[in-house]
Amino acid sequence: MDKITRSDTSVLDSTHSALSDKHRSRALSIGIFFDGSGNNAYNTMKRMDIYNKHTHDESCLSETINGARPGDISRSSYDKYYTNIYRLFTLYKSFRDDQAESQTGLYISGTGTHSGDADSISGFAIGEGKSGIIAKTDEAIAALSAELKKIIRQDKEKGQITRLAFDLFGFSRGAASARHFANRVAGQDPRLTAAIVEGLKEQGDRALPAIETRFIGLFDGVAGIANMTNAFDPHSPHDGGLKLSLPPGIAHRVFQIAAAHEYRYNFCLQSIAPEYPELVLPGAHSDIGGGYNPQEEEHQFLSQPEFTYLPAETPDEMADVVRQANENMRILQGNPALKPLLNSGEMKVESWHDEWLPPSQEGLARKRVGAAVVFRRRLSNDWAKLALRVMVDAAQDAGVMLANIDEDDPEFSLPPELAPLCEFAREQGKRLRNGSSPQPFSLDDLRIAGRYLHFSASWCAVQEAFVWRDGGWLTTVSRSVRREALISYPDRPDENWMRTIYPSSTP
Repeated sequence: MDKITRSDTSVLDSTHSALSDKHRSRALSIGIFFDGSGNNAYNTMKRMDIYNKHTHDESCLSETINGARPGDISRSSYDKYYTNIYRLFTLYKSFRDDQAESQTGLYISGTGTHSGDADSISGFAIGEGKSGIIAKTDEAIAALSAELKKIIRQDKEKGQITRLAFDLFGFSRGAASARHFANRVAGQDPRLTAAIVEGLKEQGDRALPAIETRFIGLFDGVAGIANMTNAFDPHSPHDGGLKLSLPPGIAHRVFQIAAAHEYRYNFCLQSIAPEYPELVLPGAHSDIGGGYNPQEEEHQFLSQPEFTYLPAETPDEMADVVRQANENMRILQGNPALKPLLNSGEMKVESWHDEWLPPSQEGLARKRVGAAVVFRRRLSNDWAKLALRVMVDAAQDAGVMLANIDEDDPEFSLPPELAPLCEFAREQGKRLRNGSSPQPFSLDDLRIAGRYLHFSASWCAVQEAFVWRDGGWLTTVSRSVRREALISYPDRPDENWMRTIYPSSTP
């Protein structure tokens, strides 16, 4: 099961007159929530159900995180936490009025994931295949048809559905799925229209209802397609057949929150500016879209590990790679964009060496020394709650009906020091949607924010062994810092720690 569904009722913007006492006209608003790459609320629940998720006991949370992280990418979705996409799905709440209008929500798990099963390495790594970006829109269509059938059977006497209004939300590659789905709606995609007709057939009228997209809300959208066309480089602008353009009229309102501190080479932003409002907030990718655990230990390589060979008796500190790592640390300390993050943790150069190596050709004992800049700290996931509130405002401005956030619920509550920053961020979102330019955060505010912002970019290495079999790439993955093996750095920073941004797609 890769979806979670719920049928409720809500108020749409317009009223609908009765066709007759027996067959009234009614409207249905449908929220489709596309989660991010490697994010799956069902799998997170499965992990957290082992423990009492209401206690927020730090030792308990640490055990669930560390105990469930063997370094296996095939279980990534189990190790992550709930995202803002899932939070919004839970807020897409019941509103019962005159029964002329109803609402249902569909949660679609993230690219590369299957509920209750291992994650798909191909879907997670390249964004294609049975759990890829486009496949998730097919999954949404199938879920939509099934949900329509259920609604008709439960509420058949409440009138015929003559209007469908979509509210689409997406995070990460889920944002790409949301954009692709919006284009399928606008283009009256045959598979989509057939699914709607099939879903509504029991109400008697096989005519296609009026269909529109009311709102598109995106959290830091990326595509990251990697295939043979672009030499398996997810940094490439190649979209793999995705329909990412958002032409005028595709939705009543469109809004995106982008991450100011996302620097990864493989996470290029798919911008919607200047055609639509795009608010850039402090934070990394999952600081905006959510998915970090309530408490996490961050241990990152901020420079690429380098290696050299020395005589066994020579101190590691004498190695050239150690001197180079110290120079790299000086450069990182001087990068103004990184200062808010660096102020909240411990950055230092660490070196290590292999104890046992074959002697050199001259018969001398030797060792291999490695060195890198390392950053350590402990932090929470509270910043994502700020981004959630900004998106709630944007959705409500577009007429989306959402429940109020329970400020006493620890899953939603903000630390007191973030409250003024949250209000400032919400105000900037409103300014932007009203056509004004947002104001930047002050340096003092950024210092506070830095205690909550994660380092997503790092030079933590993955050892890969690719095998072509049965028409697909197979890969085994393990943590490593060795240079001799086939090594990749999937979370490495972009050049000079500056994110690549692709402009809004146009038809």
